Amino acid sequence: MENKEAFSKREIKYRSIQPSDEHTLQRIHDQLFPIRYESKFYQDVANGRGTESWGAVDVSRSDGQSDELIGFVTTRIVPAAEVEVNYVNYLKHFMKKVIENASMIQSCRAIYLHSSSENEAAVNLYKKMSFKLVRKLSKYYSFDGRHSDAYLFVYPLNGGRFHRWPFEVLISMLSCVRTGLESWGTKMKTDTSQSKKSGTQQNRGKLACH
Repeated sequence: MENKEAFSKREIKYRSIQPSDEHTLQRIHDQLFPIRYESKFYQDVANGRGTESWGAVDVSRSDGQSDELIGFVTTRIVPAAEVEVNYVNYLKHFMKKVIENASMIQSCRAIYLHSSSENEAAVNLYKKMSFKLVRKLSKYYSFDGRHSDAYLFVYPLNGGRFHRWPFEVLISMLSCVRTGLESWGTKMKTDTSQSKKSGTQQNRGKLACH
C-alpha cells in the first residue's frame, strides 16, 4: 500500500471519461467490486450513453501512462418517472401497514387521508388500494403563495360506513344524540308515571349511537 507521503507527491487531475478508457474501466471495476457487468455497461460509460462519468489520472507519472485512469466515478441520469415509481412502491408498502394496524383496532371504523389533486401518482395509488374519493377540498394546500386543491379519501374498516365529509359525521352524531335523548325522555316520563302507580322503581337509561 502506498504511504501517505508518496501519495501526497502525486499530481492528480480529473477529466471526462473517453472511449479509450473502456478496458481500464472494466479492469479497475473488476478489482474493486465483486459484481460483474456485461461489456455493454462499460461501452455505454466510456461513450457517455446514459451516464455522466469522470476519471482521475496521475499526471506526475514518469512511465508514459500519465493519462491512464487510476479511479473513476459514474452517474446515471434517469427519468423522474422512474424515481416516482420507487416512491409509489414505498408509499404502497406503508399504506398497507397502516391498514393492517388500523384493522386490529376494533373501534376504528375508517381511515381518512387527503392528497394534492395534482399528485396523480398518489391519487391513482389510493384508488387502486380501494380508497374512496369522497370530496374535493378547494384551495386546501398553499405552496409558495399558490393554492392547490386536495382530494379527501376514506377506507372503511371493521364494517364501518364512511361519511362523505367530517361535518356529516357530526350531523349524524347530533341527530343520533337527539333521537336518543328524545327516546330517553319519553322513557323517563313513562317510568315516572308507572312509578307513581307501583311505588319506587329503578330506571337505567342507555344511549347507543352507530
